[in-house]
Amino acid sequence: MAHDLFGGSDLKLKMEEIARELSQHFVESIFLATSESNEYGELRTCKMHDLVHDLTRFVGRRDWLICEIGELKHLRYLGLSHNPFKELQSRFQLYTNLRTLGLEGCKHLGGLPKGLIKLVNLRHLHIDKFMKVHAGIERLTCLQILPCLELSASNGEWKLHELGCLRDVRGWLQIGGLEHAKCKEEAQKAEIGAKAGISFLHLAWSSLERDEDSSIVEELEVLDGLQPHPNLQGLIVQGFNGDSFPGWLRRMTVVNNDNLASLDNLVVVRLIVGYPLLTITPTGFPSLRDLELRQIKSAQRLLQCGKWSYLTSLILEDVEDLSNEFGEQFISLETLEIIRCRKLACLPEDLGKLTSLKKLDVRWCPKLKSLPDQLRRLTALEELTYCWI
Repeated sequence: MAHDLFGGSDLKLKMEEIARELSQHFVESIFLATSESNEYGELRTCKMHDLVHDLTRFVGRRDWLICEIGELKHLRYLGLSHNPFKELQSRFQLYTNLRTLGLEGCKHLGGLPKGLIKLVNLRHLHIDKFMKVHAGIERLTCLQILPCLELSASNGEWKLHELGCLRDVRGWLQIGGLEHAKCKEEAQKAEIGAKAGISFLHLAWSSLERDEDSSIVEELEVLDGLQPHPNLQGLIVQGFNGDSFPGWLRRMTVVNNDNLASLDNLVVVRLIVGYPLLTITPTGFPSLRDLELRQIKSAQRLLQCGKWSYLTSLILEDVEDLSNEFGEQFISLETLEIIRCRKLACLPEDLGKLTSLKKLDVRWCPKLKSLPDQLRRLTALEELTYCWI
């Protein structure tokens, strides 16, 4: 891909899409022995047969020789992961043909240099922690894979509206520092809902950075303006301090091409909020497999009214009001964690209906002094943790 070897297949497909198709083909043929997929079924890692591995090592030595005698301005891939440097030298901005920059595991790297915005051909920027970036990323219109971007109040750093120009962003998108975004209009300019390729969206507010004058209404408006595309498969909302959720999150419907569309593709939702009186009352997540709720005042209506036929993991932490019954809609549930639910005096009466449950973890619920007799009906149970103080 770095050498444009996939260019002739189909002009309507991006190189990355062609590469994914070829990777799957190689897995199904003799070239790749085994593979691993993520929770969305996307191919993540593969293992080569020994013979193919030896061949690629031989070819690789020749390619390195070419790099050594060639000019670095033609460099297309630069992997600097797991290095101890604290900053990047500005000379790497000369590599204007660079398409992939790997910086995972660079624990001491505090930010990216200003010269980054000159890498106009950059497609993949791999970083695994929230990173401060200088203003101008809107020029990187070829970008598809982004780092964990963090907003800041400092002058000269990127702003939320710049994401609007990056129309090909796909995969995971993580945005931190949202306490520095101040209105719905600013959030809407990021055009998150127009980015059909985003599969997982992580939106984070920091209590440490939050301004004393920060408005609960402002945070609600910002979250409202960041509504995603209906293709979204995973959502994390962390540190949100509003007193309610915006309409799209309560109803699990978004506006797409002037029409209402349901978020039916969601398989993972984690709501880790900062305001203890929040309630959530959406009516269903038909495809959801993983649900995590933290610091929610009431989950009763959610658990009773939702559609949970595919849900396999449910984590409830610091939830004040839980449902007294689960019902048959949780028939696929395999993992149930109930943590720090201080008002919980008894587990749901129909716990024995969770016949697929393999893991039950109940911790730090001081009013829950015993487990119900229905526990014996959980014949699939493999792991049980119970600690009430």
